[in-house]
Amino acid sequence: GNGNGNGNGNGNGNGNGNGNNAGEFVDGYGHGTHVAGILGSNHPHLPGLAPGADLVSVRVLNDEGEGKSSDLIAGIDWVIANRDVYDIRVMNLSLGQAVIGPAGDDPVVQAVERAWKAGITVVASAGNAGADGYFTITSPGNAPHAITVGSLTDHGTEDESDDTVSTYSSRGPTPFDQYAKPDLLAPGNRVISLRAPGSTLDEQLPDNRVSVRGHGNPHYFELSGSSMAVPKVVAAAALMLQNEPDLTPDSIKARLMRSARRVKGNPLAVGSGVVDIASVLSDDGWVTKAPSPKIAPGKDRGVLAIQDTATLWNNRAFGLSAIWSDAVLWSDAVLWSDAVLWSDAVLWADAVLWADAVMWADAVMWADAVMWADAVMWADVNLHADAVMWADAVMWADVYLGLPEAD
Repeated sequence: GNGNGNGNGNGNGNGNGNGNNAGEFVDGYGHGTHVAGILGSNHPHLPGLAPGADLVSVRVLNDEGEGKSSDLIAGIDWVIANRDVYDIRVMNLSLGQAVIGPAGDDPVVQAVERAWKAGITVVASAGNAGADGYFTITSPGNAPHAITVGSLTDHGTEDESDDTVSTYSSRGPTPFDQYAKPDLLAPGNRVISLRAPGSTLDEQLPDNRVSVRGHGNPHYFELSGSSMAVPKVVAAAALMLQNEPDLTPDSIKARLMRSARRVKGNPLAVGSGVVDIASVLSDDGWVTKAPSPKIAPGKDRGVLAIQDTATLWNNRAFGLSAIWSDAVLWSDAVLWSDAVLWSDAVLWADAVLWADAVMWADAVMWADAVMWADAVMWADVNLHADAVMWADAVMWADVYLGLPEAD
């Protein structure tokens, strides 16, 4: 869902509702056009990363970039039902909503997991609430198998040494489940792509219109957000499938994370690193499954225990030392493959790390959350059981509309 909708296609996409209404491709919000351009534009002056990819438009958001999670679920299910008709292999989800329960109880996450099992690689945005601290990953970026992408700021230089995670890019771990997200980063700050003239964003942000190479008519538009990072990973997946059509979603995710360029920063902000298309196209190896690892408080104060992906993914070549090769990032971590660690209630009952962590002190998201203050949703279990709460949940285009990064 890229604002005007949501994405998927032979490597990617962006939005229109239920698959019909052919020819009525009006992007009322302007977000979908921008995301699709990053991915597959064939414009001569600003081509996308995978300009040969076919796009299937599945719109799930309105002209204001908003919608209901039930619309997104319907869109994902349409993609699953029509994947063979249109040869859909990758889905772009540049949108999000607040996580209000465990991933296993979230119907949107369940839809994403269905798509994954159907052979569709799902790439989702991490969210833009990083300024609120940790535990700010949005749904469906909290789906265990989805490739969750945060935003990198390159500060307008070609020098990779000054690259940093964008301040607004959401941090992990995921609420409730503690998945170590995001999985990786891609450039998402001040990205120039196609403009949708007359769209809501185009009218609201006229200063974001951009002309390139001396052309007077501003065909392009600048936006920032984890939304803009997602299609770069989708493009990488599309190119991988072009080279190896038999690749599975799990192997695509595993290779993307192992081949990522390392970048300095907290691993719960930068994940495995920055997507590296050239490196991933020369990577190999297969895994049977690739859910994101979980973290837990270790037995010693200030220590995090992290699931070892070698065991989790059933392939020693994809262990944590290969996925996160910079040991400095995980210098305080305890890696494990023994599931008994998870069953040891002492880890959770005596969670010194969580009680004292800056994560919680900075977690403005939780302090201000009406969900927690009123708790009406949780008091009435019928709402949760009937999924009315989820069906009516507000989904929004995941785009950062604030001022460009200053740091």
